[in-house]
Amino acid sequence: SDLVITDQKNRFLGSFILELGKSEQEEAFLFTSLVNEKSSMKYLIPTLAPVPTWMSPSFQDADWRSIIPAEDVKVSGGLTTVYFRKHLTITPGSTRFLIISVLVQEGLIVYFQGSELGRVNLPSGTIYHSTTATHRFEEARWLSYTTMAPSDLAELVVSAELHREHIVSSGIVKFDVFVTCSVSASLFCAFNPVIDASNHTTQIDHLP
Repeated sequence: SDLVITDQKNRFLGSFILELGKSEQEEAFLFTSLVNEKSSMKYLIPTLAPVPTWMSPSFQDADWRSIIPAEDVKVSGGLTTVYFRKHLTITPGSTRFLIISVLVQEGLIVYFQGSELGRVNLPSGTIYHSTTATHRFEEARWLSYTTMAPSDLAELVVSAELHREHIVSSGIVKFDVFVTCSVSASLFCAFNPVIDASNHTTQIDHLP
């Protein structure tokens, strides 16, 4: 069976295969957090969709507002989507695998280096600025995605677009991201790549 390792906030850190017939097993693994709990991220609440390259690492977000992760963001009535960008720095070649954990309650698409990692509470296919969430969790929860780290890049960007379910009135949204890294694929190879929650399924990338 799988031995899943989480932190005190229930964020996924890694997993191992528990050997058949054993009730206990000792494992050691090294990982590094790339995100300071109080480090800021950029966000934007536009009336119209931003340029299509807003999630790209090369996009200039100097004019976006800054916010501490998990801080309340007030969204006016009639507005659907809030966009977030989080910059990370690693030493090229020092990291092979990343675990990107995001705090979500309504609709969310997560991007890494401009490519979609996954989505939750949103339909498949093309998502527009005006697309509303199909579902809302009773409470915010952490979802985790695993991916390979670029071997030749030091500056990385995790981006996300958060879609509200009900937009007639104003509301408060929250977003947080936590990233850990490791040089070992064994942290992920045993982890069940599917998380079930209420009426949806979120797929997590499964590393070879």
